[in-house]
Amino acid sequence: MATIVQDCYNTVRSRQTMIFPAKTVALLAAWLFLVVTRSREILIAVKSHDERTRDERRMVERGLIKSLVLDAVFFVPSSVWLLVLLAPVMIQRFHLPEAAVYPAIGIVSYQFPFRVIQRMITKAALAAIREVHVEMAKTESKTDV
Repeated sequence: MATIVQDCYNTVRSRQTMIFPAKTVALLAAWLFLVVTRSREILIAVKSHDERTRDERRMVERGLIKSLVLDAVFFVPSSVWLLVLLAPVMIQRFHLPEAAVYPAIGIVSYQFPFRVIQRMITKAALAAIREVHVEMAKTESKTDV
């Protein structure tokens, strides 16, 4: 059984490295993960104006297409390359096969640091807006008295 698994691993590894360099595999994995996780938004973006619902039109007007393009062109590749820089250390330190590390890096890099940072920025912006709203409400209540 171990021989069969090893033969399968060697076949996949030799095909993978012949077709794509390992770093390209990481980027492809991240892009594919982007497609899977944002498929709903992608479908909305490719619909014609008449096919979209009112809420979908509003999403497009608020920058859905720009968001998808920025994710695919800037944020996802940046996250991948950030973690690819760490890959040689992981491969040497943990004795992991290169053919398994780079696709995993692609998937992980989509979620971190890209998504984590995006969520942190969104939460900070919402907190700032909420704080301004509270201060405005306090100012209004003082002027009403």
